[in-house]
Amino acid sequence: MRKLIVIIVILLVLGGIIYYLSTLGKPSPQPQITPSTGGTAILEKKAAETPTIDPIVKLKNDLTIQARVFIERYGSWSNQSNFENFEDLMPYMTEKLKAETQNLINQYQASKIQHPKYYGLTTNAVSLNLDNFVVDEKAEFSGQVQQQETKDSKTNILYKTVKLVFVKENNQWLVDEIIIKN
Repeated sequence: MRKLIVIIVILLVLGGIIYYLSTLGKPSPQPQITPSTGGTAILEKKAAETPTIDPIVKLKNDLTIQARVFIERYGSWSNQSNFENFEDLMPYMTEKLKAETQNLINQYQASKIQHPKYYGLTTNAVSLNLDNFVVDEKAEFSGQVQQQETKDSKTNILYKTVKLVFVKENNQWLVDEIIIKN
């Protein structure tokens, strides 16, 4: 009799282990929610709890990202790259800034004769703040940048302030002003 009880216990334990192993990896059944059981109310409650993104907050975040990218591209250039970064950014500039940038390119190209060796800047935006925002008109940013200046095989790290102004023209946000200074 004792042997029979031990065999039954072993069979039950083995059966339990086999059942447990066979159910591993299978998802547990989800209850079916139908409108008659209040499923609609649950779905409506969940939809009401989903946060909506304020379009103004989204616009401010998007402009902050665009400002950071613009500052880093505009502030990174060399006298051997033919100022391609400025050319690439022209579609994102107002006519005023395009003219100022072209004048800047002309000045650097004229000074290339005096500085035939490599000169370059690599700019990283360290901090950026949205100082002023007028819906559908203007966004003004200020912050700090770090520039790595390479001149005649020597490298210096510089910290400067930056100001960038977006204006909305023809339903598009364009950079109207950028100033990077000591």
